[in-house]
Amino acid sequence: MKIIIPITTLPLEVQELYRENRLDNFAIDYQYNNMLAGVKKESIHLDERWKDIEVFNFTKYLKMDNRFNTYTIELTPTEIIIHITVT
Repeated sequence: MKIIIPITTLPLEVQELYRENRLDNFAIDYQYNNMLAGVKKESIHLDERWKDIEVFNFTKYLKMDNRFNTYTIELTPTEIIIHITVT
């Protein structure tokens, strides 16, 4: 199964960070039913160099569950594609 998220549907702040290639480590948080990514911040403190930001919230569409599947996330210039595989 594929879930395709066009970049244009993301919040404007996230779109800008995505296009500037400043987001990293995309992951699904099953507890909060969203996708997060790390944003590199300009900071001299090692423990403050990254901040998690919500990229997409699935709540209006579906409830993500990791009991019977796994996923990979593919990033393209115009969309985020989540490939879900039954385990």
